Amino acid sequence: MHFGRSIKWFLPLNPYVKKSINMLFAIGEKLEREGKNKKALFAYRTVRSSLFACRSFYTPGKVYIETAEKKIENLLLRDKTIANNLGKTFIEKAFNIKTDTNIIWTILMELGLLGWVGTVITYILKNGEIRVYQFSLKIIPYGVIIFLLFYLLWIVGMLKA
Repeated sequence: MHFGRSIKWFLPLNPYVKKSINMLFAIGEKLEREGKNKKALFAYRTVRSSLFACRSFYTPGKVYIETAEKKIENLLLRDKTIANNLGKTFIEKAFNIKTDTNIIWTILMELGLLGWVGTVITYILKNGEIRVYQFSLKIIPYGVIIFLLFYLLWIVGMLKA
């Protein structure tokens, strides 16, 4: 659905995000009334996953995510085959798992990215050419070490955030 793609282009005060969310909820509710639970489930999951896809320091639309999770949980519990296979307690516990981002690691990840890109740009502007050195610890410039440290900080930040 294109509404999910529209949600992923989240910017604060963007009116189209809320319109897309409301349209997906309306589509899901209409499909539920028609008895097309799998398609309704897809609409609610699209709202939830699209909002989680654009989170960073904060999760936008937490109210919408909670509403979508309740609707998904109700649909899953209503479906006999899924409820029998997974069990009611498993489905309820699955939505109680908190997946908030760690703000400190997110900031460190951003600093790592900026430092990593900054060292590359500085190296290009300062030297203007790439030189090939023989591998020796005495020859490695400090810029390469700083570059690797920022790159490592960026990678670890992505894993921990």
